[in-house]
Amino acid sequence: MLPADYKDHVRRIISSKDFGHSRSYAALLEYIVQKSVEGNIPKEATIAIDVFGKDGTFNPSEDTLVRVYVHNLRKKLQVYYRGDGQGESYQIMILKGRYQALFLSKSELEEKSSEPVSLKTNLWLWGTVIALGLCLGISLIGNVLLYNFRFLNAYKTPKETLQKSKIWQQMLEVEQPISFILGDIFVFTEYDSLLDRGRLIRDSQVNTASEFDSLITFTPQWLHRSPKVSENPLLMKAHALSLEHLIPAFTSLELKFSVRLMSRTSSEELQEMPILYLGMYKSMGKLTYLFEDSQFELIPGGIQLMHRPDGKLLSGEGVHDDYHTDLGYLSQRIGPGGNPIWIIAAFTDTGIMQLSQQLASFSNITSFESIIHSQLGERELPKEWEALFSVKGFDRAQLEMELDYVYAID
Repeated sequence: MLPADYKDHVRRIISSKDFGHSRSYAALLEYIVQKSVEGNIPKEATIAIDVFGKDGTFNPSEDTLVRVYVHNLRKKLQVYYRGDGQGESYQIMILKGRYQALFLSKSELEEKSSEPVSLKTNLWLWGTVIALGLCLGISLIGNVLLYNFRFLNAYKTPKETLQKSKIWQQMLEVEQPISFILGDIFVFTEYDSLLDRGRLIRDSQVNTASEFDSLITFTPQWLHRSPKVSENPLLMKAHALSLEHLIPAFTSLELKFSVRLMSRTSSEELQEMPILYLGMYKSMGKLTYLFEDSQFELIPGGIQLMHRPDGKLLSGEGVHDDYHTDLGYLSQRIGPGGNPIWIIAAFTDTGIMQLSQQLASFSNITSFESIIHSQLGERELPKEWEALFSVKGFDRAQLEMELDYVYAID
């Protein structure tokens, strides 16, 4: 039965803080609900044209834009009904497999919740557990991921295809385990005397211990708040999503690896062990020295790159819940101890996830490398090289990547 206040219900969802104030998701929800009320269930291509402005050449079999957005919309609705929408007398549910909205009462929802959990749901739960484990900084997460990906066999990357890749060949030559170094986010704590409790602080201008010391030195008014560096650093969800692509490729090639945080890695270790850094520029910590002989200069705070040959300042554009551009950096370097170091970095998670996916994609890795080779003008990848990519898309979906610069490093 159609609730009389369904339009007000939709407006409450869209205006809630849990929904994220996204224009794209608001338009998608309103469209699906209205079409469902009219009894006219839209197809994927119709949604792409009416909501996202695509033209008649849109091909759902080649473009996952609508599916990704609807998947995320379902999650946003779940968050709303667990938060601001707990008191709603009914909930809107978008059916899986078709783009139709149902209005379900609490009794109907209870019936659905008693249904057996499917294998697909179990896989989703495993993914959530993995992501939470990463966010908590669990040191054994590499072994957990290794076991589950082998058991579920969810991502099969043909071993022979990756072995032909020059980038992966360089990794295969490494005898020691490769360490995934995740760029964690610097946070500190303070004491709030009014609330008589401590709280966690994330300041985008404070990303290292030295910057934290400078904050205290030049703003002494902080001292009465008893600030101190947090013992529990934070991780972006992009690390979990990126490892979802990279770890199956590592296991396919039988490469040994471990997972650790940048803040928990010493200078000595960075000079000795093979490394694959995964994170934001601002979280590179001690690895920022790699930009000293780069064609790019990392601006303090990690908010911009300067292209040294012409002095041009480079940064991302737009906002994440709409059309935006990130700059992804991919590089292979040789550390002070002769140890190989691979870098996957960006301003935000968009570039990190896209570069990781490209490296692990057997269908894309060949063309991906051919572009790099053609720009370098060299038959083989040099021992040290770097490339900068523009990654464009809508809300981390519908991503497109273009090579902007590539250089061999002498």
